[in-house]
Amino acid sequence: MSGAKVDVVEARSKKKTVGTTDSNGTLHLSLPGAGSYDVEVKVQGFKGYRTTVRAVEHKTEQLLVKLNIGEASVIVGELVGLTPFIDKTESQVTNTFSGSLLQVPR
Repeated sequence: MSGAKVDVVEARSKKKTVGTTDSNGTLHLSLPGAGSYDVEVKVQGFKGYRTTVRAVEHKTEQLLVKLNIGEASVIVGELVGLTPFIDKTESQVTNTFSGSLLQVPR
């Protein structure tokens, strides 16, 4: 997924490396060295993803992340200043019917 924000924190030193995935959903990071790293991935509209990975020197690791859809959000607003569809203060009849229009053919 493109545009995902990725934070990688070295567990011992707390040194943080950040990046954003490209249009293919890929991010290449150079880490300071071997060790344990906490990884957090965030994308708007999805639940965050966290994991811990162990990096080994001179070895490229691939981390595949599955993101779950976040909580649905609803925007509730109030419409102000609208004219009501039905005027309750005045009776109005716009159509009249005569008896001949209401007869049923035999």
